Amino acid sequence: MKKIALFVLSIFFSATSISQIIADHTVVDRYVDIPQQYIDEVKKMLVDIAGESHSGGYQIGMNLLEAYDSRFQVTTYDGYIPGITSSNLRLGRHALVGEADFYTSLTARNQYKIHITAQNTSGNPYSVIGFGWCWDMTWLNTPGGVIDPVHRVRWAGSSIGGPNGNLRWGLDADDQALTGNSVCMDTYLNAVEEYNRHCSTNGYATKVIFTTGPVDDGYGIMAGTENGFQREIKHDYIRDFVRGSSARILFDYADILCWNNNGVQCITNWNDGGTIRPHANIHPDNMKDYDGSWNIIPHSEDGDHIGEVGALRLAKAMWWLLARIAGWDGGEGSVPVTGITVTGAGGASTITQNNGTLALTATVTPANATNKSVTWSIINGTGQATINSSGVVTAVANGTVTARATANDGSGVYGQLVITISNQVIPVTGITVTGAGGATTITQDNGTLALTATVTPSNATNKTVTWSIINGTGQATISSTGVVTAVANGTVTARATANDGSGVTGQLVITISGQVIPVTGITVIGAGGASTITQNNGTLSLTATVTPANATNKSVTWSIINGTGQATINSSGVVTAVSNGTVTARATANDGSGVYGQLVITISDQVIPVTGITVTGAGGATTITQDNGTLALTATVTPANATNKSVTWSIINGTGQATINSSGVVTAVANGTVTARATANDGSGVSGQLVITISDQVIPVTGITVTGEGGATTITQDNGTLALTAIVTPANATNKTVTWSIVNGTGQATINSTGVVTAVANGTVTARATANDGSGVSGQLVITISNQVIPVAGISVTGAGGSSAISSAGGQLQLTATVTPSNATNKAVTWSIINGTGQATINSTGLVTAVANGTVTARATANDGSGVYGQLVITISDQVIPVTGITVTGAGGATTITQDNGTLALTATVTPANATNKAVTWSIINGTGQATINSSGVVTAVSNGTVTARATANDGSGVYGQLVITISDQVIPVTGITVTGAGGATTITQDNGTLALTATVTPANATNKSVTWSIINGTGQATINSTGLVTAVANGTVTARATANDGSGVYGQLVITISGQVIPVTGITVTGAGGATTITQDNGTLALTATVTPANATNKNVTWSIINGTGQATINSSGLVTAVADGTVTARATANDGSGVYGQLVITISGQTVLVAKMYAAAAKGEPVISTPKGTLQLSVMVQPDNATNKTVTWSVINVTGEATINSSGLVTAIADGTVVARATANDGSGIFADITISIINQIVLVTGITVTGEGGLTTITTDDGTLQLLASIVPSNASNKSVTWSMVKGNGHARLSEEGLLTARTNGKVVVRATSNDGSKVYGEIEITITNQIVSVSSIKVKVKKKASNTTTVNGELALAAEILPEDASEKRVSWSVINGTGTAVISEDGILRGVTPGEVIVVATSLDGSGVAGELSITINLVESIKIRQTRNEVIIQVPEYLLPAKASLHSLYGSHIQSKVIDSTECIFNISELFPGIYVVSVYNSIVQDAAKIMIAY
Repeated sequence: MKKIALFVLSIFFSATSISQIIADHTVVDRYVDIPQQYIDEVKKMLVDIAGESHSGGYQIGMNLLEAYDSRFQVTTYDGYIPGITSSNLRLGRHALVGEADFYTSLTARNQYKIHITAQNTSGNPYSVIGFGWCWDMTWLNTPGGVIDPVHRVRWAGSSIGGPNGNLRWGLDADDQALTGNSVCMDTYLNAVEEYNRHCSTNGYATKVIFTTGPVDDGYGIMAGTENGFQREIKHDYIRDFVRGSSARILFDYADILCWNNNGVQCITNWNDGGTIRPHANIHPDNMKDYDGSWNIIPHSEDGDHIGEVGALRLAKAMWWLLARIAGWDGGEGSVPVTGITVTGAGGASTITQNNGTLALTATVTPANATNKSVTWSIINGTGQATINSSGVVTAVANGTVTARATANDGSGVYGQLVITISNQVIPVTGITVTGAGGATTITQDNGTLALTATVTPSNATNKTVTWSIINGTGQATISSTGVVTAVANGTVTARATANDGSGVTGQLVITISGQVIPVTGITVIGAGGASTITQNNGTLSLTATVTPANATNKSVTWSIINGTGQATINSSGVVTAVSNGTVTARATANDGSGVYGQLVITISDQVIPVTGITVTGAGGATTITQDNGTLALTATVTPANATNKSVTWSIINGTGQATINSSGVVTAVANGTVTARATANDGSGVSGQLVITISDQVIPVTGITVTGEGGATTITQDNGTLALTAIVTPANATNKTVTWSIVNGTGQATINSTGVVTAVANGTVTARATANDGSGVSGQLVITISNQVIPVAGISVTGAGGSSAISSAGGQLQLTATVTPSNATNKAVTWSIINGTGQATINSTGLVTAVANGTVTARATANDGSGVYGQLVITISDQVIPVTGITVTGAGGATTITQDNGTLALTATVTPANATNKAVTWSIINGTGQATINSSGVVTAVSNGTVTARATANDGSGVYGQLVITISDQVIPVTGITVTGAGGATTITQDNGTLALTATVTPANATNKSVTWSIINGTGQATINSTGLVTAVANGTVTARATANDGSGVYGQLVITISGQVIPVTGITVTGAGGATTITQDNGTLALTATVTPANATNKNVTWSIINGTGQATINSSGLVTAVADGTVTARATANDGSGVYGQLVITISGQTVLVAKMYAAAAKGEPVISTPKGTLQLSVMVQPDNATNKTVTWSVINVTGEATINSSGLVTAIADGTVVARATANDGSGIFADITISIINQIVLVTGITVTGEGGLTTITTDDGTLQLLASIVPSNASNKSVTWSMVKGNGHARLSEEGLLTARTNGKVVVRATSNDGSKVYGEIEITITNQIVSVSSIKVKVKKKASNTTTVNGELALAAEILPEDASEKRVSWSVINGTGTAVISEDGILRGVTPGEVIVVATSLDGSGVAGELSITINLVESIKIRQTRNEVIIQVPEYLLPAKASLHSLYGSHIQSKVIDSTECIFNISELFPGIYVVSVYNSIVQDAAKIMIAY
């Protein structure tokens, strides 16, 4: 029967408790009473019911209720947390959370608190947290072990994750002796209390509620068993604990499910050895489901182990509980707050330390107000401060502020305290850096610039700054007074950093120019360390190393100082030996410093070359006037001591012809001039010559016939060619050379000296060959040219209708490109835009679309490869202009409204005046007053005070302007209140008797005549309701007060005398078990006893509480103290009779684990700045409290704009400029951490990309030996080292590349140039350059006989010669032919046809016409011709051929060319049989590659 009595009592208590929030079966149907305003408040909540499968029933029920009644909108979640909303309640579980995660493990509890902190600091905080029990009270371990002597039951359940493993468990620490398990129901209860303390300590509004567990049969039948009975005891234990403090909140899951919708409770009996022991179990109805019409049907298990009927009951009760938490009184009568007094700790009303705090207390009257919670706020006056939800004020700025505590019961009552703040540090908020006279440049070498740092606000506490330089492309230093000294050209940033720790900086970019880094030394070394040249004309490459390495101009000029020897040196430092002895090579700096370096070079083994030859004729003669006449020549060599003075004689035939023998005797051959040359044999190439005029020798030209190759007279390919031949008559003309020329007609062409015509333009031209012998004879040929390409020469760009402007937002302009000449072959163009002060785009058809105001250049580039382009500058205007500022003014400049419900028309002036959209939206921000505003900006007053009217731009810029308006004269306040009792009574003489009071308000027309009733207890005690009904509590006198609700503060009161009330408690003595006053074990307990006096006090019940001193502890409703932290605490037992009497005991706690509460991180030395590359900063951390058990931390770094690493000891190493946050996190599981922001400057920034371009965008060199300056663009622009090394990496062309990137062309082709970063990053960029039009000199000439013939001919015989030129790509392949007559003589034509003159040896010379002097030679033998003899007999023609002409061919033709027969002659005699030929004249021909002869024969009739 003891159990039944306990059960019935719990129901009665729940039903009669008004102020405490307990959701059980009695509130299920009261969800319909929730006012809409509290439904809306609940919809703002985020509720997390952590748990496993059973917790899913909460979500299923919530969704069912929404379907049943659409007012109760909900979003359920599982495994995630939805975002903030006010349109529906958010309820679910962020994760599957079992007992091991919620309460059995200390580590898990700490982790759960970290989760609560993370969520509550995310901007989306929890409103309510609860634990959705699973079968933790009953499953895995069935009842067993020792029977509990109090409850006469064996305990069951599981404790996964507990310190003793998975064991059954009981109620409190005493049950460990029975179960072997330190986990008990107190473990769960203490965990919930711990979570609530965590939320309260950190200022979180989160409520962590208590819950009971399942009453369904899981993993075995519970109903009517010992397991089900011990489960009920555990549920009652939770209920009893919750009732021990009115602040605790209970959701009685078990009780809700043990009752059905008809108000019937399900009670089952456990037969304990003949003793019937009843307990509650889930009602069978609650294991059923609903169909689509809300009819009850059998249950289909869906994971939460209960039916939809039961789940819906849970949802209804949960909405009721959440509405109560939101402030609803549950529909019961409540006692409103009538007064609040705010006091500072120790009576203080000042804060005198920087960022100091003051803890405030709000004392609420009456003492029995239903909801005594308050909301704290700050009203900033001349000072500034913040206040947290616990009433702790933190100073911000000097002056006065008002701290206000407002009742949360909706009464509108508040109390306040004016606080005076002093000694606050005013931080720097801005720094402006300016140069002397506004200068931002230094233009003198080593020049200086004095800077000034202007700090805002002007009254900042510490206005000193620290100066620093951030080198960009330039370099500089800065003094402590802000004087910048230039070091290297480029830009630097001067930074002034506030010394007050605010981290505020100001900076100025300074441009430095005119800095010179002079050369201080030059070292000259020879290749391989050599300082000698030992070969004739040998060379030695020198290198000049300049110091310092970053000298502005590192180029040098090379020179030779000849000593006993002689040499030359080129601009690249290559020395070429000239004569034996010593010379000094000098490299002189080009920077004007006068610095030079030099090297003495020893030269040996040089020859004395011939330097000059003078040729003279015998007797000074220079003419030969006789046919085949001779002239003896003499060659005089200088210097006289030349090593080799022998010469080789040769003739260069000009307009005449001659031969010369090895002794220098010239023999005339043909009229004109020849040049006799004596060439030194020492290899020096020196020669002397004499022009000799020959007369009386010549045979003039009489005719010239011009023909095209293959008879062609047309050129049909673009730039095509046609080789022409000029046939001169007579065949023996002395000079058969011609000069070719072109006479352009309707077409155009060029012709070279060999008669090759190259087409230029379509039409006809005349090619002419003119005899060079002075005869004036010429021949010509008309040539027709077609199919030539006509390139673009010019492009003109015009806009539609001649326009060159776009004046509408996003407007367009169609462009046209006119190409000249009009007959250009390819007239297509490519369009592009060059953005100037404006921006635009252009498509492929030339349609320009405006983007931003200003000018752009549209360009049309010819597609024919000519590179020709035309362009048009376009002006863009009228693009959208955003609002940048708004000024709000009242009509006539007014800023006040002084009439009740008065109005004030406002005007919003928008800047700039030409903003595209000047419309605004009006809004009111209520301050101490209230008002409304319409869309036209008319403000209507509502209540006195100040409001802010705001006009916000409608163009999306976010810009707004505002005006503060003062409102007065709105209300009629109460001035007096008279309180009277019913019938004039002023006494109550019955226990708990009542007296109805009336409040008469003056003036009668007061705007708000309602009052709030309150009781001020004197020697007696009483309560008063909202209608003024006083209820007696204790004998004595009380004062009933009626306070005006209009905020005037006016009240009236009546003293009431109370008698005939109950006997209150007058004293309480608290003692510990066995007289103990200490707890020495971690989480240890001490049971307390409270002895009440007088012994006959009407109500001797007490409420236990703990006042934490230097230590911390908790206490349950039975007076069991559980230690939390070392130190002393005071356990207090307060009488429940309303007397306010209490007794207390100071308890000393030791041996507890102390968690870290706060930490502060700082730089071990100086400011938190790293200013050296890869520099380090040692950090330190201060842990509070000092007695924290584990004070170790883990360091980490959060990269913000900068980058760094941190090691385990707090050493930060810089990586990249910017800011980082270093974090020290406590290792004790408390989740506490401390951050420090570190500034990083002066880090080395590596190159990440290089783009190589030619100056002016060029990628070609088109002139001989032309140059192109290459440029390397570095990314990022703030790279620390932007210098590069230039190199050529590949290509089929050749060029020279300087250290500065100057490319000099050598041979045609392509080269790839690479610029490689010098900062070690190995980053490079490349560009391909095309080289054309380079002149390639001839390096060698080989003279050959054409058609592989032998190099012999005969007197008057001809031999065709060819000159093979190397290299094959030589620019000039033409040669000048000449003959050096030896024992024989010959003449040669311009096209290399040699004709023998006299038998013997001659040397044919082919000399390049490119001016290089290169020549090739071939020795030719000229034989005396033995006559080819042809004789005829009657029947034969007998041909006798000299042996040297073999082999040869013979042929027999008719007189008209008809072929009869041919023979190969391979012996000295050949015979044709003519016996069968008809009579007539025939021709016999004999020929080979050397000679041709013919004779006519006649066969008689």
